[in-house]
Amino acid sequence: MSHIYDLVVVGAGTGGCLAAKTAAKNGLNVCLIESKSGEKVGLKACGDAVGKHHFDNIGLTYPTGSELCWELEGVEVFSPDFKTSFRIAGLGAKAFMVNRVEFGRRLVKEALDAGVEFMDKTTVLKPIIENNYVVAVKVKNNVSSGILKGRIFVDASGVSAILRRNAPEVPGFEKTVDSGDLEIAYREIRVLDDEIHDKTFGYIYLSQEYAPGGYFWLFPKGSNLVNIGLGVQFSRASMEVKNYFTRFIRDKLPWLNKAKVLDGRGAFVPTRRPLNNMVSNGLIV
Repeated sequence: MSHIYDLVVVGAGTGGCLAAKTAAKNGLNVCLIESKSGEKVGLKACGDAVGKHHFDNIGLTYPTGSELCWELEGVEVFSPDFKTSFRIAGLGAKAFMVNRVEFGRRLVKEALDAGVEFMDKTTVLKPIIENNYVVAVKVKNNVSSGILKGRIFVDASGVSAILRRNAPEVPGFEKTVDSGDLEIAYREIRVLDDEIHDKTFGYIYLSQEYAPGGYFWLFPKGSNLVNIGLGVQFSRASMEVKNYFTRFIRDKLPWLNKAKVLDGRGAFVPTRRPLNNMVSNGLIV
């Protein structure tokens, strides 16, 4: 691992893959590191709804085939007492319901096609700092461990923020993630006995009682398939996030109890404002 890359990207999620691909297409020698296997990069807790405008803004081809589960025309937002709701539709509100695993595989493939070197099943342990500058990262996989050198590093590792938390001291650069800037999310994929009444809209339910600092969502992924979940602000959570989820369904949407659960998983989700300073010495976050 004595080779020096122009750019080393840590984390092969959406942001990491796009950053790596863009840099490689512009002539940089890029290495993309991911702790999961390439086949499971997209496997995560997510609402699975991606706005059509995001694909347009970054020039990403729309999902098709097995990657596309459903299309939504917009969302309907409900007040905490369920007595008031309003619909958001039209430009900027349309969304694709994606198969996250297939979407993740596609992004990795596009990065590889651009010339990115991909190291999956590899964990970044810490940055190597010399003269207050990130010059390398210590990595480990099932076979070996070593040092990976680069000129610039991108921390796209999400909430783990392994490089950001250990970055060089730079004025205005925030190394820690405040608990108030994190959501604890839990979601399930369920199959309903009957078709959804209106499956062209997603539904968002606001409630500080049931989802403090967050909301509950129901997004159709097919005629009788739904992605349902909620997020709770970490600093305000007083019980396990799945308990919030179960309580909301029990009290507000009891008809969902009959649905068969295909998959359930939770995750931390950063939900803060953009950072004032996204650059440290040798590091971009």
